[in-house]
Amino acid sequence: MTEGVTAVTGSHIAVVDDDPSFREAMVGLLRAIGLEVTGFESALVYLEGLAGENQRPVDCLVLDVNMPRMTGPELQVHLAEAGIVTPIIFMTSQNDERLRARVLSAGAIEVLDKPCDQRRLLAALERALNLAL
Repeated sequence: MTEGVTAVTGSHIAVVDDDPSFREAMVGLLRAIGLEVTGFESALVYLEGLAGENQRPVDCLVLDVNMPRMTGPELQVHLAEAGIVTPIIFMTSQNDERLRARVLSAGAIEVLDKPCDQRRLLAALERALNLAL
């Protein structure tokens, strides 16, 4: 499964999650398969980094749904309104079918449950990175 993902080694992934243990585990997993990964503790911190002059463009966002101050779906809307098109894979510990349908219809690649199935994550990343090429 990692063959498709490693075909785009060097892609830059942003992991945005307010849970430090989950964020660091995800960053470590993605780095282990050869991707460049930056972790962000919140959507607002991600936006600050995005505005930074030295920030490398992101090829895919792995984004938590529920975060304080700005949720993942709110960040998705904000980016779309700003004309920033970045493939998004949402991660959530809640089973909310309306939310799932809403973010998918707004263009998300996938909504995965926490803890996530690694094969589903890698398949979603492969789709996202192929779209970003």
